[in-house]
Order: sequence, then structure tokens, then C-alpha cells
Amino acid sequence: MPSSVKIQKNVPIPTKRAKYDEIINKMQIGDSFEVDTYSERSNAYIALVRAGFQITTRAQNNGKYRIWRTA
Repeated sequence: MPSSVKIQKNVPIPTKRAKYDEIINKMQIGDSFEVDTYSERSNAYIALVRAGFQITTRAQNNGKYRIWRTA
């Protein structure tokens, strides 16, 4: 084992914070937000559906994606 590795005890594990947690907590039915890439759209979709939201997404004319909470 490398001498620079130090074993520590009782270090708390930080709580996992998802990128879209703040948005999930604030969104109401009819609210929407925009993301830049399809990948971000997919990540937001998964997070919102897992949170129990019904959503709709659409590609915008500006090349971005908009996500609406529908229920």
C-alpha cells in the first residue's frame, strides 16, 4: 500500500444531490425550462419521471429543448 494513503474512520458520506433536484422541488404543473442539448434533455426527463412527474418535451427552433411539467 502506498505510504501516502491514509485510512480514516467515521467520515460521513455526503448526501447524493442530483443536478435537477432544485428544479424538481420548485416546478408546478404548467411550468417549463429549457436545456441546451439532447443529452441534458434526456437527463432531465429521467430525473423528472423518477420524481413522479408527467412531462412533455419539445425541440425548439433555437436548437434547444424545452421540458414542461404536465401533471
